[in-house]
Amino acid sequence: MPLLANNAPAANLSGLEAIQAADGWAIAITGTVIVFSALAAISLFIGVLPRLLAACGPWLPEIGSHHDAPVSAASTGPPDDRAKRAAAAAWAKHHDGGG
Repeated sequence: MPLLANNAPAANLSGLEAIQAADGWAIAITGTVIVFSALAAISLFIGVLPRLLAACGPWLPEIGSHHDAPVSAASTGPPDDRAKRAAAAAWAKHHDGGG
């Protein structure tokens, strides 16, 4: 990749000298600024999100509260004896290390 490579002859540089020779300080600062900007944008979005959702409330109505007990669609009465036995067997197998 000759467009990205430095045409200067390679020297045996290490540590801070290598960073200086390869313009590493500018790359490090640029990367830091990009990451900081992205994290700041995410933080601002999270901060504004409650107000944004409150403003969208008329268009996104709340269907039900997450505090309500779940509604079972299968049956409304008490479980039969077979279901109780199956639940007990599954619990015993689980606690015995069977799976």
